[in-house]
Amino acid sequence: MVPVSMSYVMRTVKILALCTAPDLGVVTNFLKCFPCVQKLYIVALNRGNLQNVLRYDSLECLDLHLKMVELISYEGNMADLNFIKFFVLNARVLQSMKFVARRNKCDAKWLEKQH
Repeated sequence: MVPVSMSYVMRTVKILALCTAPDLGVVTNFLKCFPCVQKLYIVALNRGNLQNVLRYDSLECLDLHLKMVELISYEGNMADLNFIKFFVLNARVLQSMKFVARRNKCDAKWLEKQH
């Protein structure tokens, strides 16, 4: 976890790229440290057994600044979907989301499950 206190808050960061599991707890802790992020890139690493329980977090970043989220290594599993849903429901000024899937994952069967 990331320690959050006023001494760790950096308001000048507008673009944030994280290499982490798409874990809401970890990502929201980073957003507390960087409350003015407008563009968030997440390179999804090993997911393990993530649940990503949906909950509302009132964060300055989500309420006022975050306009774009890109999830790289999107797999379309329930943890990814809950992660995405969190931002759709809570990022009030969100303009776009982009999902980048691995080429070897994009067969016809996988694509059918995405609808």
